[in-house]
Amino acid sequence: MRILLDMRWMAPGVAGGLENHARALLGELIALDRQSEYTVLLPAGRRAAFDFRAVPNFNSVYLDSSSGRPGRARDALRRLVRPDASFERFDPEVAYSFQGYIRPDLLRLRHVLNVPDLQHQVLPEFFTARAFNERQRTYGESIRRAGHVCTYSEFTRRTLIERLDADPARITAVPLAADPIFHPADPAGTEDTLRRYGLRPGSYLFFPAHTWHHKNHKAALRALEILRDRHGSDWMLVCSGGKREAQPEIERLIGARGLAGNVVFLGYCPRDDMPALYSGARCLVFPSLFEGFGLPVIEAMASGCPVVSSNVTSLPEVAGDAALLIDPNDPEAIAGAVWRLTEDAGLRASLVERGLERAALFSWRNHALETLRVLRRVHGQAGS
Repeated sequence: MRILLDMRWMAPGVAGGLENHARALLGELIALDRQSEYTVLLPAGRRAAFDFRAVPNFNSVYLDSSSGRPGRARDALRRLVRPDASFERFDPEVAYSFQGYIRPDLLRLRHVLNVPDLQHQVLPEFFTARAFNERQRTYGESIRRAGHVCTYSEFTRRTLIERLDADPARITAVPLAADPIFHPADPAGTEDTLRRYGLRPGSYLFFPAHTWHHKNHKAALRALEILRDRHGSDWMLVCSGGKREAQPEIERLIGARGLAGNVVFLGYCPRDDMPALYSGARCLVFPSLFEGFGLPVIEAMASGCPVVSSNVTSLPEVAGDAALLIDPNDPEAIAGAVWRLTEDAGLRASLVERGLERAALFSWRNHALETLRVLRRVHGQAGS
């Protein structure tokens, strides 16, 4: 097969789970598939981060539309999908798009489309009318055009079928997994990493998420307030991730509730630091209102960190019986679960054990093998 991977959206530290997915899938494809020819479309600024010169069947095409010569990127892409002699070896037979929609310049190609989630269908109140309508149009058209659609969870697969009337035979759930760097960490290494952030092992609750509205930081803050006022708890809530549109409202709530001394925003953390941040936490607090998968839940479990998670969307499917599941709209329930987990050593040990077993069920190798199976199926359709 000659496969095109569209990664023009790649901006390290910005795309969150989508970046993790792309990096892990690339690594597995390099290891598993030496027969197919891959072309990876990337922004020009990602040359150092994605260097395939040592991989004979992987080629990079860097497109820079901000160089002051906008036609340059379009011309390069035009040659790629309608190749002349110099681009002959890159002539793709099937394309894979990660971000939920197909770019117009690739519409002529047979496509496997990855749809991470359909949040706008489930929580339209978090989108402007313009953003909602644009998502409806681009996602809907792309899903109809795709030869096959991959999703991260059965929840998203069912959403596609029920809300967009998509053909069930053309949709496959391909779960994500934790990177191998996530495992119970050596205590000394954990302490060294945490020291750089001014943290002590076991002294904080961890919430890794950009401050989007749907991540529901406000409920975590209200639970922290309940723990303080009812139980005299002085837990720190440590948040990693970038500042997004909910940040001003979150900061107002912190000030109004007198929580400034109990909340820390680390911003974007290097990926190599994340295992220690999970391992050093008393527990993961993840009261998200919506997830297409919920990668932090699996990363925490793989790191030996017990989990308090929402009981909505894809999260029960991912967590199984290895987490305390709560109503994300009920701060009392969140606070109660955290209190149980921090006070009951037996419960904590049981959740850590079950979490490690649960995380081991998810594999990037299996994800890549299933993705390759789908690509081969669509490749066969293209040749028929």
